[in-house]
Amino acid sequence: MNIVFFINSLRGGGAERVTTILANELSERGHSVKIVTRYSDVQDFYLLDSRVGRLIVEYDLNKNIFKRIVSKLSSIFKLRRLLKKNDVDVVVSMMTNASIFAILSTIKMNTRVVVAERNYPGLQSTPIILSYLRKYLFYFSDCCVVQTFGVEEWINKNVKTRDIKVIRNPVEFPLINNKPYVNPRDYIEFTDNKKIILSVGSKFVQKGFDVLLSAAIEGFKNNSFSKDSVYFVIAGLDLSVESDYGYFFLNEIKKQGLEDNFIFPGRVGNLSDWYSCASAFVLSSRYEGFPNVLIEAMSYNLPVVSTDCLTGPSEIIVDNKNGLLVEPENSDALLAGIKYILENDLSDRYFYNDLTLKNLDKKKVVTEWEDLFRELTN
Repeated sequence: MNIVFFINSLRGGGAERVTTILANELSERGHSVKIVTRYSDVQDFYLLDSRVGRLIVEYDLNKNIFKRIVSKLSSIFKLRRLLKKNDVDVVVSMMTNASIFAILSTIKMNTRVVVAERNYPGLQSTPIILSYLRKYLFYFSDCCVVQTFGVEEWINKNVKTRDIKVIRNPVEFPLINNKPYVNPRDYIEFTDNKKIILSVGSKFVQKGFDVLLSAAIEGFKNNSFSKDSVYFVIAGLDLSVESDYGYFFLNEIKKQGLEDNFIFPGRVGNLSDWYSCASAFVLSSRYEGFPNVLIEAMSYNLPVVSTDCLTGPSEIIVDNKNGLLVEPENSDALLAGIKYILENDLSDRYFYNDLTLKNLDKKKVVTEWEDLFRELTN
């Protein structure tokens, strides 16, 4: 089968990682697979199988509104020509923007279109025009794939679709390392008494890092955490990009004399090393699609604390069974959860959740996608 994945870029992120996993595995199974992006491949973050084609539909980021509109229309026609030239059976578009492009590019073509929402739309900040287009144009796709029942419910209420399916994100264990390689030991001198609390993400507001940092700073102030033994690591966050938020919290961290207890290694390609050396994992998000990093942390046997946000965590964690769920945007609750997993030996309760992770096995999930493609093309 001839399959194309269309996504804005492969610069890093959950949707980008999933796209890469699906493309590599489908290629391994003998399908002809290509990944097409709107932006350059210069900053591609994830490794692709040599059999996966990599194509670009150029997009002009010119600030002139008229030129940007012309560029978008041009990109639609370029994608259409590409799909026709390669006789594509199925195009899978990742995220709303790419999905609108894919639908418009395949008008009156035999190519099947699968649109994939990768976040919870009810809380995601989406331009009004894009929301309007999604509401009415998704009907012209052949199927809408979402990751959770919560997103499925929202789509059913707010978007016109022909069909909708829930397909979870695949788990890849152990994680494949990419560049850049960032050695945890360059940041932390490991001893038996040190506790490393790991979080991962690049979007400050969505990931609730303000809530996490507020909880952590308060924990040090009220002596819940010792400066000599507890360290918070946020991998993937570029504080220079999130300058408005970063400036405030960096000042607060310095004010409390906690510079050594907060570590921001930036983009990390070898997350497996960071999971392996962590003591616990925290997801402080305001909203999610289906949090890859939470699944990854569980696969590395880390005790996890997560906000019970929309959507995903409550479909992965059974509270106080294989992790802790706390109220979103509540730094006191988050602090209590982190404190609890640090003070208690949870090795007999918070373990590699075999049943959950088996259901998310890469081969099983890719087979679900493969079955969908066959259903649409037969």
